[in-house]
Amino acid sequence: RDGTGDYLEFGKALHKYVELIVTNQLNDEAKDLLLLPRWVKQRYMIIQMAEKVKEAVEQRGLTFIMSELWMSHVYEDKDITLEWTMDLLFADKDGNYIIIDIKTAKSNWTEEHAQAVKQKIIYPTLFKKRFNKIIKRFEYRVLTKTTNPELYQFWEDVPEDIEEQVTKVLDELNRANETQIREPNYPNYSCYYCPLKDKCKEYKAIV
Repeated sequence: RDGTGDYLEFGKALHKYVELIVTNQLNDEAKDLLLLPRWVKQRYMIIQMAEKVKEAVEQRGLTFIMSELWMSHVYEDKDITLEWTMDLLFADKDGNYIIIDIKTAKSNWTEEHAQAVKQKIIYPTLFKKRFNKIIKRFEYRVLTKTTNPELYQFWEDVPEDIEEQVTKVLDELNRANETQIREPNYPNYSCYYCPLKDKCKEYKAIV
């Protein structure tokens, strides 16, 4: 069955817990959230991720700004609306904005995975269009769903040609709309993270 709804609920719980623990607002209400029946299996993972993110944030002196920021923009010339929810937004000591995107994976994440996921160019673009502010850096925190969870970290500065890269993604969306199919970026690429999945027959066939 399609577990996207459950996955999104889990993501929201994780982001909120990270927000509370990073801002030192962890209270009984937040802890009770992790005791709900549907989160029993994920409780350890949420705690592990939140603690690891807090450690990294404190080491670098980052300031929490917000979590679960929904953004949307209509590209009228291409008849496409991009909308996404950004996980976590921080600022460094110089006031530069940094996005931290949290993910879980069954096994190790590689640089190939990080390069394939499109949030790193779409989030900063939507943020700039909504607030007219620049995202300096995009980071992934990926925790494995294993007995001994491992944290993989990837980051890169937001490229100057980000608008051109997003345009290419939009063109791919239009092609996918015409052909109703798109090949994965590479073998075993997770369709869940693909911005074209809703227009892809291959994706619809497996969910």
